[in-house]
Amino acid sequence: MNTFINAAMQKLRYQSPRGLLTTEDLFDLNLTNLNEVAKTIDKKLRDHQVSFISSTPINEIETLKLSVVLSVIEHTQEQLTNAKDASKRAERKSTILDALAEKEVDELKSKSAKELKRELKSL
Repeated sequence: MNTFINAAMQKLRYQSPRGLLTTEDLFDLNLTNLNEVAKTIDKKLRDHQVSFISSTPINEIETLKLSVVLSVIEHTQEQLTNAKDASKRAERKSTILDALAEKEVDELKSKSAKELKRELKSL
C-alpha cells in the first residue's frame, strides 16, 4: 500500500517544534524542521521498548512515520534543487540577452550614417 495512503488512513501525527502535525503539514516545513522531526522519530525507534499489549507495534507506526518524513525531505530537496536550477537558467538567459543587446548595439554602431538613415527611413 502507498506510504502516504497508509499514513492518512492511520491519521498519523508527527511531533515537531510547532507541536503535532498531520502528514500534509510536513510539506510546509523547511528542511531543518523536517530533519528535527525525523530525528525525533528515529530516537523513538532506537529507544523502543517492546509492548505485548499494543495491537499495532509501535515500531511499525514509527517506521511508517519515518518513511513518510524521509519522502517529504527528498521531495523538498528536489524542489529546492529544481528552483536553484531554474534560477541559474534564468540568470544565464538574462546574461545572454544582455550580451545579445550589446552585440546588436555594436552592430548598429558599426554601420555607416548612410545605412542608418536608410534603415531609419524604412521604419
